[in-house]
Amino acid sequence: MPRASSCCPAVRMLGPLKSSTLALALGTPAYGPAAVPGPLPGEVPPAPPSALTPHVPMPAVGRPTPHLAWPAVGAPSDSAPLGRAHPDSVRRPPDAPAPLHPAPRADTASAAAPLSDDFDALVAAVRAPRPAAPAPEPPTPVADAASASAPAVAPRVPVARILGMPARAPGAQPVRLEVSVAERTLTAIQGEDTLLVAAAGVGTGQSLTFGARSWRFDTPAGRRRVLGKQAAPVWVPPEWHYVEVAHKRGFTLRHLRAGRPVALTGGRRLVVRGDLVGVVDRAGYFAALPADQEIVFDGVLYVPPFGTANRRIPGQLGAYRLELGDGFLIHGTPVESTVGTPSSHGCIRLAGDALAWVYAHVPVGAEVVIR
Repeated sequence: MPRASSCCPAVRMLGPLKSSTLALALGTPAYGPAAVPGPLPGEVPPAPPSALTPHVPMPAVGRPTPHLAWPAVGAPSDSAPLGRAHPDSVRRPPDAPAPLHPAPRADTASAAAPLSDDFDALVAAVRAPRPAAPAPEPPTPVADAASASAPAVAPRVPVARILGMPARAPGAQPVRLEVSVAERTLTAIQGEDTLLVAAAGVGTGQSLTFGARSWRFDTPAGRRRVLGKQAAPVWVPPEWHYVEVAHKRGFTLRHLRAGRPVALTGGRRLVVRGDLVGVVDRAGYFAALPADQEIVFDGVLYVPPFGTANRRIPGQLGAYRLELGDGFLIHGTPVESTVGTPSSHGCIRLAGDALAWVYAHVPVGAEVVIR
């Protein structure tokens, strides 16, 4: 929003008129050599005010006077470029009260009042009512604007539909989970009632080989049970994570061991101290490396030992996890756009709401059928 300026349009509009003429137009006294009358007989001449700070007193509250609005900074003028204040504008006195009405916009201000030396026309222009604001143009229909700019986009399929809550009465059948790898869905069922249908991320089906070891990232079919549940889980990256990163980025893979420092360039050493991995410089100072970043020096990706902070990554599994055995989990993900796609390394990924429902209503020991 533009800041209000301290110049008055009435003063700027008068041009060559004297300040006494302005005082007559406003109904207020003026000071100065050309405006102060001589003293009457027997009176003491008043002391003239300082010539350096001429002052035009504001009218008293309630006194009918023409309204003077202060225009916005940078209002167009006859002698100043657009967007810059008039160089001869008169500043508003610091002790003057604020105007009774908001300042008019630059596009609707007294543009209809041209410069004039006619006193009556000037007063009439100052006292004229403000022009009405133009009516806004009708908005463009959203459908027309969308069809003209971009093709229609299909609405996103909900990642979870909660259809009911499990019965808690004695003798109620337990809740079980069914996972369809082909349809990439997880369904919670109690008896004959379907309680939840959620999109699920499943394994990619890809393979990875490193030396004599190989991994295949499938979500295996079969019957399992929920062996445990945990809130705010911490991910411990398995061996295949580092193999995959090194393969994708062209790094050489090397394992770190406690008590076995690795020499780096510049006389530095890569060491393991307690549960931290860090670098020791020539002076012997130890600086721990960030735990949430891979350890890469000179094209070598170093695998930190189990138990160190560099091998415990919070936030990668979402808010909860359910253990199914053999390293397979039901968990969340920080990238929920992968839910409903073949994107995991064999685990079952759920979005936040569906995962919270499963964690709250599926007990340890519940059956999980993967088809």
